[in-house]
Amino acid sequence: GHTLSDEDMRDLAADRHGSVTLADFLQIMAKREQDVVLQQKLMQAFAVFDKDGSGFISVNEDSDFRKQMTTLGNNPFTDEQFETFLSEYRAEAASQHPADQDGLVDYQEFVKLMLRKNA
Repeated sequence: GHTLSDEDMRDLAADRHGSVTLADFLQIMAKREQDVVLQQKLMQAFAVFDKDGSGFISVNEDSDFRKQMTTLGNNPFTDEQFETFLSEYRAEAASQHPADQDGLVDYQEFVKLMLRKNA
């Protein structure tokens, strides 16, 4: 099952004066299912770089993750783009995990941030 977010509930209330049509419900559930599938795919992709199974990946200069993100694909990140990519995680996670200090990223939290930005 999926839980509706506060945003979903506000959208429904604004659109239908508190009533939910079948079309509304199906649209929200389809979005939730897409989010779950995307989260699973991202977790699997990040897990490839989690060599010790700790839940963290290195983003240091010599890390495999950084190398892959800045060299592979049709449009790889520049070093500056990669740093921008990580900056929101670092800002949000600073109180929980000092990524700037140890060069590690909690990829489960990183995926959650990516999904919130994608919503």
